[in-house]
Amino acid sequence: MAIIKTGDGRGWEKYMGRIVKKSIAAVVVAFLLALVMEWAVGVANPPLYYYEFNGETQSEFTAADITAAGYDQEGGLFVPNDIDPQLFVSLPQGQQTASVRIAFEAPLEGLTDVQLFYPDEYGGFSELNSALRINLKGTDEVVLNFPAGEYPELRIDIDGSFALKSIETSASPAQKIVTPEPWNLPRMMGMFAVLAIVIFLLLYFNVFGKIKGAILKAARVIRENPKRTLKVVLITAVIMIGFCLLAFGACKALHKTPVPVYFAFAASFGFVLSMFILFFKYTGKKPEYFFLAIFLSAALLLACFTPTTLALSSWDDETHYAKMQGLSYFGEDARVTTADAAFIGRAYPQTFSIEEQNAIYERLDEQYTEGAPSVNSDNQMSYEKLGYVPSAVSMFLARMFQMSFHDTLVLGRIAILVVFALLCFLAIRKLKSGKMILILLALLPTNVFLASHFSYDPWVTGFTILGFAWFFGELQELDKPLTVGNWIIMLAALAVGMGPKAIYFPMIALLFFMPKTKFSSQKTCLIYRLSVLLTMFVVLLTFLLPVLTSGMGAGDARGGSGVNSAEQLAYILNNPFSFIKMMAVYLPQYLSIGNAQMYMTSFAYLGDGAFYGILLVLLAVVVFTDRNEYDRFTTTVPHKLRTLFAALVTVVCVATVLYISFTPVGFDTVNGCQARYLMPVIFPVLYVIGTNKISNRMNRNTYNTIVFSISGLVLFFNIGYMLLGRYFLAN
Repeated sequence: MAIIKTGDGRGWEKYMGRIVKKSIAAVVVAFLLALVMEWAVGVANPPLYYYEFNGETQSEFTAADITAAGYDQEGGLFVPNDIDPQLFVSLPQGQQTASVRIAFEAPLEGLTDVQLFYPDEYGGFSELNSALRINLKGTDEVVLNFPAGEYPELRIDIDGSFALKSIETSASPAQKIVTPEPWNLPRMMGMFAVLAIVIFLLLYFNVFGKIKGAILKAARVIRENPKRTLKVVLITAVIMIGFCLLAFGACKALHKTPVPVYFAFAASFGFVLSMFILFFKYTGKKPEYFFLAIFLSAALLLACFTPTTLALSSWDDETHYAKMQGLSYFGEDARVTTADAAFIGRAYPQTFSIEEQNAIYERLDEQYTEGAPSVNSDNQMSYEKLGYVPSAVSMFLARMFQMSFHDTLVLGRIAILVVFALLCFLAIRKLKSGKMILILLALLPTNVFLASHFSYDPWVTGFTILGFAWFFGELQELDKPLTVGNWIIMLAALAVGMGPKAIYFPMIALLFFMPKTKFSSQKTCLIYRLSVLLTMFVVLLTFLLPVLTSGMGAGDARGGSGVNSAEQLAYILNNPFSFIKMMAVYLPQYLSIGNAQMYMTSFAYLGDGAFYGILLVLLAVVVFTDRNEYDRFTTTVPHKLRTLFAALVTVVCVATVLYISFTPVGFDTVNGCQARYLMPVIFPVLYVIGTNKISNRMNRNTYNTIVFSISGLVLFFNIGYMLLGRYFLAN
């Protein structure tokens, strides 16, 4: 970036000339790219369609003609009373059937899944022999096509209340009407604006030049020392291939099918091992690169090989995916394909059998390429959806390049883990001490698992870690003035990171206590502190505004029928001492060491991992030994007290919100407050509770390698146990 001397008119003219040239280049390139992208999106977007039932009606059934299971029925009104309600329609013998129309007396009152099952050759019903349609509020009829055949009976699952008018069958398939794809000018202009800004910034900061320089530097190193480069490549390849051969031999010895995940696991472990063997002398000075090697190898394994047959791997998979998928349709209503509905609605089973996976993936791809029978208009961008942006962008690009449904989901997972890895990488580089504390936390199996699945937790945790790493990094250099850039990074990281979970706002208050010595004047210090308070207030406001404008609401239905947010808040206000007593009992249990497994080695619905006790001991040791002289600024008693107080207030806020929104009125504990919600506050707490008075004289390369080895082995063991074990049993 050019530096212009005051009064240098010619220099200013040259500077502005370069700015104008870069601006013109950015605008031209952005416009051309936006044109190409709009064309590609128009071609690749799932086409909108609907079915028109225009064949001759063979049979017509009313509510009195069908058999219902799992519904309370009153006339034509059906209300589910079971988690899997079903309707059975008996068809005349010998009748050919290819389509069905379900008509309702009144439009559907909410989002409703309708799934029709037709018997297989053995007369049974399965997800593979079904047609699914997700229907929006206001739908008054549903038309479904399926393979023509003589079926004795059809089963129809409608997951919601409805007033049935009739069910009609026809021997002819319903006609598919495809809606033409218009050019979306607002979307194109939005892409143009974003691309123009991004390209200009890349040109202004000479990012392309730096990338070119890095490539040329790497090429020069290879040319200058080709033997070493060849040695590194060969040793890495030999180790990776060696582990793959071991995996193949084990499969043959155990008479198991050698599925791809075994070789991916073996190659990943071999790659990580080779990095430590070849570059051991850099583990002390550059631990962030070794973190990337372990994290990316492990997270990519989970992202690529955890089944995408349904949203039942991580916590609230289906909710997170639905919001990411909605955001990915920038500038238009989200198109909900039958594959999307099947994934969200868990229409197909979770299976680790390669044969069954391939069959389901093939079916999902057929449903995906068929198009979208419905749209979702509730997909506007908002502050609390910031954590979904990386996956939304990747899904947008996946559609543009016409990737399969399975690959689109995997790419969405990869986007999250790459962002988390980058945030942690930058945070580790910023710290002057305690790098291994942060690395150990980032490599916890639960963190790696969450980062490789649909979730906003990695976004919240990653950005809060980055913000506090910058804060602690500044505290460690008291003689160095706080720059505007670092000022912005700290506040922006916390504000952006807390978008999905604004309830963590009390933690921002810690930034208020930046020492006065970091500022050139009292005025600058005052402005800084006001900016911290303003940031905290704005984040808090994003949490309070929906409550103030729309009220408390009924709460989260997943908490049960006794949940009522308005009544729960009234209960707290009328019984404050009972609430405080309940919290005094609940919080020690929630914060206990016994609960630590749930944020250290839990793999959500896949199960709880092993050896969290080893990680606890290792974490305790590292917290007190990964220290140096810089810690005299960050481990003072005032810092400890402030951080612990802010963390406790934050945890109380989180628990209170879950008590109001997810717990039955007057209950004697808090429901739904999962241990993983502690992760954003754990790093700052662990970073300040140590002391610089403990002298660690161990060789830094050896020390870091020991920590990496224990952490990495526990991580890979748990991935093998949770992922490879299931593939092993199923194939």
